[in-house]
Amino acid sequence: MTLGKLEAPLEIARSHPGRVGLVFALLILAHFAEGLGIAMLVPILGLLIGEGDASRSTLANLIGAVVGGLGVPIALGPLLALFVAGMTFKVVMVLGALLHAGYVSATMAAEWRLKLIEALIAARWGHFVSQPIGRYATAIGLEAQSAGGTFLMTCKIAATALQVAIYVTLAAMVSWVITLGAVIAGAAIFLAVTRFIALARSAGQRQSSALNQLTTLLIDGLQGIKPLKAMARVKWLTPLLRAETENLNRGMRHDSLSVEGMRGTQDLLIALFVAGGAFYVLSQGATTLDGVLLMAMLFSRTAGQMSQFQTLYRQLVIAEPHYRSLRDKIAAAAAAAEPGGGEPAPLLTHAVTVSRLDLDLGGKAVLRDVSVEVPTQCIVTFFGPSGAGKSTLVDAILGFHQHALDRIAIDGVPLTRVDLASWRAQIGYVPQEMFLFHDTIRHNLALGDPAFTDADCREALRLAGAEDFVSALPEGLDTVVGERGAKLSGGQRQRLAIARALIHRPRLLILDEPTTALDPATEAAICQTLPGLAGRMTIVAISHQPALARIADRVYRLEDGRARLERHETAA
Repeated sequence: MTLGKLEAPLEIARSHPGRVGLVFALLILAHFAEGLGIAMLVPILGLLIGEGDASRSTLANLIGAVVGGLGVPIALGPLLALFVAGMTFKVVMVLGALLHAGYVSATMAAEWRLKLIEALIAARWGHFVSQPIGRYATAIGLEAQSAGGTFLMTCKIAATALQVAIYVTLAAMVSWVITLGAVIAGAAIFLAVTRFIALARSAGQRQSSALNQLTTLLIDGLQGIKPLKAMARVKWLTPLLRAETENLNRGMRHDSLSVEGMRGTQDLLIALFVAGGAFYVLSQGATTLDGVLLMAMLFSRTAGQMSQFQTLYRQLVIAEPHYRSLRDKIAAAAAAAEPGGGEPAPLLTHAVTVSRLDLDLGGKAVLRDVSVEVPTQCIVTFFGPSGAGKSTLVDAILGFHQHALDRIAIDGVPLTRVDLASWRAQIGYVPQEMFLFHDTIRHNLALGDPAFTDADCREALRLAGAEDFVSALPEGLDTVVGERGAKLSGGQRQRLAIARALIHRPRLLILDEPTTALDPATEAAICQTLPGLAGRMTIVAISHQPALARIADRVYRLEDGRARLERHETAA
């Protein structure tokens, strides 16, 4: 993998150039100080083994001149003090640089998460229905974390590379011949482990793909766990999860192979080159005793840093596919953004009209030449069999189908001219597939909006006919409803969903199959509630059952993609 392919750290550098520049400036200062500290070992060794030997290398002469220029006496105490000062400065600077790099990594992970969330919220409805939820759970969690961590790894790689450069420079000033041989040996070791880097890259790609699939399957399975358990069909889910788990396991095994293979190859080659270098030095007398000792220390540290460099590089290669997967999801959601702008939607005071609407979905004609009018303060029912296009017609009114916007008008103003968010702010919507959060009744009604008080919650519950049962609960509004409202009955969940749609006092209330899953008594109670709301707002109800049609002021029958007005009464 070339530097140009390391996209995650490069994006971080483009996003935060000042912070990145500070990190690298600190690293350069740190390792310059480290080099100065290590260089102090030359006169120190010279004092320990004899000053004459210490003056024979280029490095010894240079350090002697620098120390003399600083006015520091060539004595053990001052030289050791310089050595400790240099190493202390290095530790402090590296700590500061890597802590700052860690903060930048965490910041970028948070920014990528927010980018994905904001892009998803702004995306067209069609993008949501075509994407599995599990992919986004993986992106928000592991992928964002791994992508952010690439910058910290890159900084550690840079720190390691700077250390190696310092060590090699110092070694070359003792014996350039031996250093050249060591550099060639290091390059050979790096080339020898490149196949393990390629294996790590493949493992990272496999892990990213398998984890996305596994999370998607798991979330889909858990969402439908009740009917699966009820029919003893859970066993079909296990083989699918096992297959994706095995794919993930294979990726992890390949990663383990790359780790151990790289480590073993490094250790073997380092041993061979060290043995050869030692034989050359001892047999040829290639440098002085203090030089031998210094170079032994330098090459020992260099070997450790080279190993660290390759380990970090392998980790970076593994993390990069997670970043690319996250980036692609953000880009796909951003490309599917709803068009913004437009004038504020007029307050609904007359009617919502649909004029000669044709709508194809997935290459299939769903609606054909549909025209309906929804007058204010009326109950209008879209009635008909399943698959007739009732929900699709409501989705068009909600502005979910971009190519239908010119056929929908609010008080005569086409949706193409208005800001869709301002139009939807006038709508209360109760979906067919009702959902409740695993939280309190208060949170499920207000959705965390601090503008809604407990009084607002109770008023919404009263209008939805849910006040009595909520008041009877020991914890009232603080009652936790369970996963998807599992602690409540179907009728109670339905009334809470209606209350949530009413809390912001909408001008249009849309109910998608509100009584389909209810028993006759609960259905009758819901139907008694709705006429009382019609004086406050306009109600559109979707149903294929007659109960809602009987209480409606207008009934449109949808069948085979066409709409026909069956009853037209004046609202009471």
